[in-house]
Amino acid sequence: MKMGIGVQRAAEALHERDGTAVAVCSPVASRLDKAAFDSHVAGLKLNLYGRTIARESFAVAKMLHYRYAGTAKVMIAQEPAFKALFEIPEKEWTKWEKLRADNKAAIDAAMAYHKSFFGPSKNARKGCFENLRKVWAPYIAKIKAADLQAARMALTREINSILSTEMMLCSAADGQSLFANLISREFGYSFSVSGPRMGIYYAMIESIVGTIADRENFPMRPKQNMGHVGVNFNVALSYARDKDSFGSEGEAVIEKLTPSGDDVKITFIKIKMMVDELSCTETNKIRYINASGIVEYQQDCRPIGRKEVTLQEEAIIIPAWSAGGLKKGNLASFYINGPQRRGFPAVVWADKEKKSIVNYLGVELK
Repeated sequence: MKMGIGVQRAAEALHERDGTAVAVCSPVASRLDKAAFDSHVAGLKLNLYGRTIARESFAVAKMLHYRYAGTAKVMIAQEPAFKALFEIPEKEWTKWEKLRADNKAAIDAAMAYHKSFFGPSKNARKGCFENLRKVWAPYIAKIKAADLQAARMALTREINSILSTEMMLCSAADGQSLFANLISREFGYSFSVSGPRMGIYYAMIESIVGTIADRENFPMRPKQNMGHVGVNFNVALSYARDKDSFGSEGEAVIEKLTPSGDDVKITFIKIKMMVDELSCTETNKIRYINASGIVEYQQDCRPIGRKEVTLQEEAIIIPAWSAGGLKKGNLASFYINGPQRRGFPAVVWADKEKKSIVNYLGVELK
């Protein structure tokens, strides 16, 4: 019944009144092949009732496709600007067919892990990190970004989005929950386009927004849900129950990298700066009462001069595989657990001017 259920869902999606929802489904509906469908159903172990439901679902999907295709023609006749909008789905679908063909090995690896992760065996989800990272990292290494937001957008688009989602799930299942959380955090800064339907959806939104900017009374408005990996992140979190799952951030200029086995210790430069020197006296005004019932009072502080202080970010330890491209003088932003000071580079710039990214999520950018 899998084919029948899939077609029924397509029919339900096509039944949406929103024009973008109709258009998103149109490339699928236009490719429904009756002969191929009948051949598939014939090979299933269905009784008469099951075959009837499957064929009925197929017929409903085709009927709705023709209905909405006709509606689109009427809309174009009334408003020519709809023509370019309704041409987007087929163009995007064709683009994704090429992406799929050009990146078959990587996508196959990602989908194979996806099947394992959501399969019946928890053990099958483990032991994936190194192999999947070797598939994922070369794609991240190709990111060309002038700034951090551009890198985040590249992470959440097309093949990168597919691979990074599976990398997040794998990390969570394979004892790398801190890294899983880091990937998820990066996804939160931009919407994710990880397949043709989402590609169509956001391309149409962009087109509608552009049209409205020129013609305020254009009779369609975008409906957009900005978010990250949703259900996949929630599933990943189910593995991330230890206290090291969520990290803290830090940023400093690298002074020295010291390799040690599978790790690299990073120490940071000392910074000297002038600060106000204060003289404080306690008042009788309550500032805070802590959980133990201890009362803390406000202080009255006044500057009495200036003094020089030396600040230095505490050293961190990262996996050797994540240290590519790092060297003295880089400005590094990292994501670590608190107690052990172990973690990963989030983004590393060539210098403190932040004009060139050399490492993103532990991958050296080429």
